[in-house]
Amino acid sequence: MRADPLYSHIDKDFKHLTAFTPRTFQRETIYKILNHQDILLREPTGSGKTETAIAPFLFAKPLNLDFPNKLIYVVPLRTLANRLQSRGQAAKRRLKNLRNQTQTS
Repeated sequence: MRADPLYSHIDKDFKHLTAFTPRTFQRETIYKILNHQDILLREPTGSGKTETAIAPFLFAKPLNLDFPNKLIYVVPLRTLANRLQSRGQAAKRRLKNLRNQTQTS
């Protein structure tokens, strides 16, 4: 792992977001996206691509990074879109609760 302190934020926030330590591809992808680098993510079904794509948008604002406020995520079915929206909103609430707990401690 590189010495950049952003990696420790990624690891901590990803674990809080998903309850899992990020895999190497997830950590590297999130890091690159947060640093405005283009990336094509291709991993097997169930490997955590969705969380990897959503995470930078949830992590950037609390880290005061210059980053877009919106994410366009295209899926082939409405049921997948609805499920993705629910997962994204739940993840956002979990991270917001973590930030609030950290600030009041």
